[in-house]
Amino acid sequence: QKIVLVFGTGPYMSSGRVYICLDDPINFVDRTGLAQVHERRLKGLEWLDGPIGEKVKETLKMSPHVRVLSKFDDTVDQLADAANIKLKHEYIKYDKTDASKGDKSNSGFSKEGVSHDEKDKDTPIGPHYDDATMRQAEKNIEKTGKYKKGKYKEMGRNCQSYTEVVAEECERLQNNE
Repeated sequence: QKIVLVFGTGPYMSSGRVYICLDDPINFVDRTGLAQVHERRLKGLEWLDGPIGEKVKETLKMSPHVRVLSKFDDTVDQLADAANIKLKHEYIKYDKTDASKGDKSNSGFSKEGVSHDEKDKDTPIGPHYDDATMRQAEKNIEKTGKYKKGKYKEMGRNCQSYTEVVAEECERLQNNE
């Protein structure tokens, strides 16, 4: 089996680290027991990724105001990501699940609290994490009580902040081992 070194940047990649991806990182196939954060367009806004959304973006680019701002497209995206206000839902997808242990294949935060019901088309983002360590990180975050039903806020405590704090806790656990 080949080992591929993946160098990258992004909100989940700490500087100076090399992430090792086994299996098939090009096609986002990972059967090695590694969790990863995924994102999908918010429900009702899927059209933004289709032909109509592309037409809207093309039309907006013709506006003088947008033409000035277009030079900062990457910056705006990075700021939205850093502020956890992207028009996307983020959740954790696990590679290996054991139903006999009550394992779930995914985990995300919404107005209903932490749920495990993602089945939509998604895109993996960020590095891979060990499934068991990520599950422990989720348990640790659950103990804080910050991500329960009724605690969701569109700005601040949302699905994006949830995946961020769980990933940070997972990295903390991995670094302490």
